[in-house]
Amino acid sequence: MNPRTIKQLVYGLLFLAIISSVSFYIYYLNTRPTCFDGVMNGTEQGTDCGGECAKACIVIKPLEISERKLKLPGESYFLDVLLTITNPNRDYGSGNIEIIFGDAVLNSYILPNQTKRILFQSNTEFQGMESKIRNVEWKKISPSFNPADFRFKVSNQLFKGSEFEAVVFNESDFDFDTVDIVVILYDDKNSIVGTNKTTINTLLSRTERYFKVVWPQPINGVFRSEVQATTNVFNNSNFIKRYGTPEEFQFKEDQI
Repeated sequence: MNPRTIKQLVYGLLFLAIISSVSFYIYYLNTRPTCFDGVMNGTEQGTDCGGECAKACIVIKPLEISERKLKLPGESYFLDVLLTITNPNRDYGSGNIEIIFGDAVLNSYILPNQTKRILFQSNTEFQGMESKIRNVEWKKISPSFNPADFRFKVSNQLFKGSEFEAVVFNESDFDFDTVDIVVILYDDKNSIVGTNKTTINTLLSRTERYFKVVWPQPINGVFRSEVQATTNVFNNSNFIKRYGTPEEFQFKEDQI
């Protein structure tokens, strides 16, 4: 092989190496995830997470909802709908859930790992309508969050005729502006025979409040009662000011 041919071969191999290096560099830049661009690219398993990105992808499970249409005593049509909503997420809750029922919109909230009763009442019949969750504003809780810190104790439950009364004790260290109450009455076969709801305003820490709900007509066959007391801890305005400063339960800043 003469020197001219060898020189051409060397130049050709060198040119091929340069082209290969440039092509690989361009491909690497185009496929490598930036992890901060808000776009799912490269080997990312989600937007800016998974694959080469260190941040783990968060999978939030949807809320589970079921409903039970109920008739008021003496009525032949449905006016109450009792919703049961379950949040299967351990680290995420919501202070704003939009639930649609026909043309009506109901707003509620839920804690992580909570199963909650929501009572929807109307003056029109619910026959043929179904409830759907339209929107959920998820909020991540801090590691120090403990649902037991927001517990209410219900005592002195008494039902007579068309009236139910009880006492709610705030076991938490927080003063709440609003506490929502849902009352469910069962017969001896564990069937629901009555539902009602009310609101307690200004329930201070370590104090109790009496409440009463009334039905338009007496309810027969009541065997036991269930009372759910909840409050929206995601709404900072729900925490009453103490000593001139707002009480706030801090959640992490990142929202979904």
